[in-house]
Amino acid sequence: MTFELSRIRRVKCDEARPNCRRCMSTGRRCDGYLPVDIALSRRALVDIAKHLGTSIIEHVRLLQQRKQASVPMVLTRSLSQAPAALALTPTCSGDERSRLSLEYHLFDVFRSRTIPSATLLAPSQFWTQLVLKLTHNEPAIWQACLTLASLQQAWHMAESNGGSARERLHTSRQGKLRGVSEVHYHQAISLAKTVSHPSSLLVLSILLGAAAGGLGRTQDARMHVIAGRKLFVGVDQSHEMARAADVLVRLDLDRLSVMDMAAPYTREDVAALRHCDGQQDLFERGFDTYGQAFEGIYALTRVLMVNYYQLWASFLVKENKFGDALRAWEYGMARFETQLHIQSRETKPCAAGTERENMIYALSIRIYHTFLYIMLHRLREPIPETRFDQDLALFERVILLSEDLCRRAASDLVSVSIDPGLIMVLYMAGSKCRHSRLRRKCVWMLQKLKRREGVWRSDAAAGLLLKIIEVEEQLHVHLGNIGHNQQFSPPTQTEMTYLQSAMKVSWNAWTRSSFQLQAWENWDQVDVIPEHCRVQNTDVAVFEEDGYLSATLHVAGSMQNQRKVVVRF
Repeated sequence: MTFELSRIRRVKCDEARPNCRRCMSTGRRCDGYLPVDIALSRRALVDIAKHLGTSIIEHVRLLQQRKQASVPMVLTRSLSQAPAALALTPTCSGDERSRLSLEYHLFDVFRSRTIPSATLLAPSQFWTQLVLKLTHNEPAIWQACLTLASLQQAWHMAESNGGSARERLHTSRQGKLRGVSEVHYHQAISLAKTVSHPSSLLVLSILLGAAAGGLGRTQDARMHVIAGRKLFVGVDQSHEMARAADVLVRLDLDRLSVMDMAAPYTREDVAALRHCDGQQDLFERGFDTYGQAFEGIYALTRVLMVNYYQLWASFLVKENKFGDALRAWEYGMARFETQLHIQSRETKPCAAGTERENMIYALSIRIYHTFLYIMLHRLREPIPETRFDQDLALFERVILLSEDLCRRAASDLVSVSIDPGLIMVLYMAGSKCRHSRLRRKCVWMLQKLKRREGVWRSDAAAGLLLKIIEVEEQLHVHLGNIGHNQQFSPPTQTEMTYLQSAMKVSWNAWTRSSFQLQAWENWDQVDVIPEHCRVQNTDVAVFEEDGYLSATLHVAGSMQNQRKVVVRF
C-alpha cells in the first residue's frame, strides 16, 4: 500500500517578487518568503501545497482569517448535524432528501430561536449544552427538538398574521406547520424506546412535556412531566441529571401554576425536585452564575406552589425551615452580585454573561423574588382576600421591574418560551392586586407581549384577567368598559426614580424581619373592592385548538357565588 504525500518544494528567491530571476528562468510563480513571525503547522503547510496557485503571503492571511472564524464554523457545522441514523447519504431518494433538508432547517431554528428564547430571562446549560449534545446521538431527542422548532415557527407566523387563534390555526401554512409538529412529536414518542440512558430519558421527558404543552395536549404534557419526576427520583444523581432536574423544576412549576380542569395535575411534593430542605447549605456557599441563583429561586417558588393548599405549609413557615432557606439564598445573592459588580468595575471577564444579559437576569430574578414574598404572605394569612392590599409595595415593584425588563429585552422577546416567565407573574399580580391603575398595567403588558411561555398564553391571560376585573369592579363600582384601548405613556420621572431605588434595595435588607418595602402608590382616591366582591379562585379549562378557555370564577364568601366566563384568544 502506498501513500501519496503532498510536498512543498523550496525555491530560492532573491526577494524581488514577483519577478525574481530564479522563477523567471524556470517559469514558476514566485511564492515568496514567509514572514519571520509566522509559524505554520504541518497541516497548514499541506493546505498551502494543495493551493499552489495562491501566494504564500496571501494564503497565510486566509489561514489567519479562517483560524479566527474556526470555532463558530466548526460549532455551527457540528450542531446542525443530525444523528447518524438520520444523516443524508448518496442513496437517499428525492423525497428523503427534501425531508431531511427540512429537518436541518428546523433544527437551525431550534438553535437560533428556541434556545435563545428559553434562556432569555434565565440562563440554563440544559439548553445550551446538554440538549444539543444529546441530539447527535438520540433520534428521539432530535425529533422532539424539531417539534419545538416547528411550534415556534407556527406561533411566530400566527402572531404576525393576526386574527383569532382559531382563524390563525386553520390558515394553510400555519396548519401545515402544526401538522409538521404533530408528525415530529409522534416520531419522538415512537423512538423513545430506543433511549436507554437515564439522563437521556429525563431530557426526552422534559422536551416532550414542553412540546405537548405547545400542541395543546395538556394531559400529555402533564403525563410527561410526572414521568420525568418519577424518573429523576429513581436514578443515581449526576451532574447531567442535576442540570436536567433544574429545568424539570421549571416545567413542573409551570404546570402547577395552572389548575386546568380539563387536565388535572397531581400536586404531590417530590423531595428530590429541589425541596427546600438540604438547599440551605448550597445557598450559603453562594453562586457563581445567575443560572445557579435562578435554580434556587425556582425551587423555592415550587415549594410554595406545591403546598399552596396543604395545611402543613403553615407549619413549614412557622418552623422557619422555608424562611431560613430563603434568607440563605438572599445572602448568597448579596455575595454574588457584589463580586459581579467588582468584576464589571475592574473590566474582568465575567462568567455570568455580558453586561446586558446580566441586567436582564438581575431584573428577572428580582421579579421572581418579589413574587415569592407575595405567595409567602398568602400562606401565612390565607384569608381574607383583602390581605393582599397590604402588599401594594410588592405588587408595585413586580410591575415596575417587569416594565423595565420588557423595555430592555424588547428586541429579544421572541414569541415562544418553554419555561415560565413574565406572563404567569403578571397575571397573578393583576388578579390579586386590586389597585385599579396597577392591575390595568398588568393587562396592558400582557396584551403587548404577544408571547407564549410554557402553558401560559399572554392573550389568554390578558383576556381572563379582564374578565376578573370586570366581575370584581362591576359588582362594586360598575365601571363598565375597563379600557381595552387605554394607552400608557412611557415611565414618568417619579416611576424612573422608584425603579432606580428598587434596584438599589440590597439583598441583605430583605433578610431583616423589620424590613418594610416602601410604595409610592397609595389607596387615596382609589375605590377598595370589598371582600365579598373579590374573585378568590378560578377553575379553567383550556381548548387550544378551538381558541378559547372556559373559566369558573369563585367569588369570596360563598362557594355558590360563581361566575362562568368564556375567553376567546
